Amino acid sequence: KTYKEEKDYRFFYDLWRRGESNIDSISVCNGPLMMFRTNLIRGAKLTSLVDDTELVFKVINKNFRVIYDPNSLVYEISPLESTERTKQKMRRVRGLMDVFLKNLNILGKGKFGSIIYPYILLTHVISPYLILAIILIYLILIFKTPLIVLLLLGFFIPKIGSFVYSFISTQIIMALSPFLARGWNTAKSSREELGR
Repeated sequence: KTYKEEKDYRFFYDLWRRGESNIDSISVCNGPLMMFRTNLIRGAKLTSLVDDTELVFKVINKNFRVIYDPNSLVYEISPLESTERTKQKMRRVRGLMDVFLKNLNILGKGKFGSIIYPYILLTHVISPYLILAIILIYLILIFKTPLIVLLLLGFFIPKIGSFVYSFISTQIIMALSPFLARGWNTAKSSREELGR
């Protein structure tokens, strides 16, 4: 199950990075395979859980682009259990939110700051809390008015497909990550299961 989830995630990750790279710079890097001009990252002080993305923003802050090469092949260890995968995602999201919020100075500058960065803030910082608020309001309405529950169940709620379920669960994970993902060793179980 986690393999299929990761494969689906990587499909959309690839499309998203291609689009960002075509406009200007990518906002997130895949840590196992990155290349930068040495002079752009020399002496960089890295403080986040996602040093790969932190490096991306350090380079963008120097007015250079970070592009995505879809032909590069990367192999990395991915957790084999759902709980470990969720922990990994939560740790990653917590780090990404931290880096995104620490670089608000980029907002409105160039194509990245005017197009890509606002969208990143919307999808990674604002949207998860909006989705969580909508779900909470929905639950409050359901439990206070049984008639609304019957109407929703009978007429208005479509069957939730795997993509919608994945999207909603990811948004909830993203919203809770800053509060829950503290000090987790996220790749430990997958390495142990692979005998490494």
